Amino acid sequence: MSYTKLPVLRHGYMARHPHLIPDEAIVVRNSVVRTMMMSNNVQALVIFSDAIHNAPGCYLTNYPCYGLGRESVTVLGLNEGPFLFTTEPLRNLPKVDRFTTCPVEKVNPASKFIADGCAKAKELAGEGGAIGLVGTSAMPVRRSGAVKKNLEGRSVVDVTAEFEKSISSKDSTSLKCIGAALKRARMGFDTLREKAQTGADVARDSTQLAAYVDYVLRREGCEDTNILISIAGSPSSRVGQRVGYPDGSNLHAGDIVMAFVGAQYARHWGVVAEVFKLGPMTDKEVEALSALESLKTTLPSKVKAGMTLAQVRVAAESVAKKIGVTLVSDVPAAEGIGFDMDEYPSKETDKVEEDTVLLVSLCSEFGKSVGTMMTSGMLLCGAKDGRWL
Repeated sequence: MSYTKLPVLRHGYMARHPHLIPDEAIVVRNSVVRTMMMSNNVQALVIFSDAIHNAPGCYLTNYPCYGLGRESVTVLGLNEGPFLFTTEPLRNLPKVDRFTTCPVEKVNPASKFIADGCAKAKELAGEGGAIGLVGTSAMPVRRSGAVKKNLEGRSVVDVTAEFEKSISSKDSTSLKCIGAALKRARMGFDTLREKAQTGADVARDSTQLAAYVDYVLRREGCEDTNILISIAGSPSSRVGQRVGYPDGSNLHAGDIVMAFVGAQYARHWGVVAEVFKLGPMTDKEVEALSALESLKTTLPSKVKAGMTLAQVRVAAESVAKKIGVTLVSDVPAAEGIGFDMDEYPSKETDKVEEDTVLLVSLCSEFGKSVGTMMTSGMLLCGAKDGRWL
């Protein structure tokens, strides 16, 4: 059968996952954000989540904007909330209530979700209270214009950066979810490698193979996937470009395959990105891959909270240089991951907070006789060092 012809459910499989995300954990998260609000002297928050980024509203409500492809506004007061306003059709709200941890406010028509959310924020902030904004600077113009109009005359401050920092430290609940997602990403990668190695019909081209892995992972309860397959050394093999699709290559014996498998489970992402060969590796190829793996062994002791991503990259390059390896410069050495695959810290100047999870990608070109090799890992950063999840 052709797995590329199977209809892909954009909504994925949505569940509440109470064993991983108990209501008590959401209460604690709201408390963390309220502490941030008091530090910034704001009495209410308006948090915008689009159909691309999951984190802002999902952190407080368990509502998966990214998986559903919906926009939402989450409103939080110092003593009340959160209140969730979405573009979800009214007919879907009973189902949405099953996997969110707060009631969804009925908005009719859906285009009023910003106006209603802003009205609630003004109510919670009181007559002269300041209102904090999260994520609104990245809104489409028509949405940001609606926020400006509905909050006109009120004291407004953008606290996006402060919010992102406060939630980048992963609590035990998030770490359990990331662990579950990582387990499924590993299963997806192993499935992909096994099918390719055995020359199964489904592995006749990378598109078909990626579709099959997506099918397997969604049956395992994954809400979404991100799969990239390419042949090392081909013009399209730029592993830093995670477009979410394979490059269409046909796989042949002797090829070195680069595979990036991301799995979203319980609102969190897990990623496995490695290379494997269709057939036995040469001694030089084994030596090159072993060098990258030894770098993975050493790196955690060099990374700790308080470092910027630029310092993490320099630390990785320094360790690599000692073993005679040069890392590819156009592949980010580290970036934040959790609710999203591009969350804080993401810029080189961003600082790593304690209990932040980083996706570390180590990629190097070893010349024509070997080609490009890579490995990856998800690193939990502590006060003094890090550890692989």
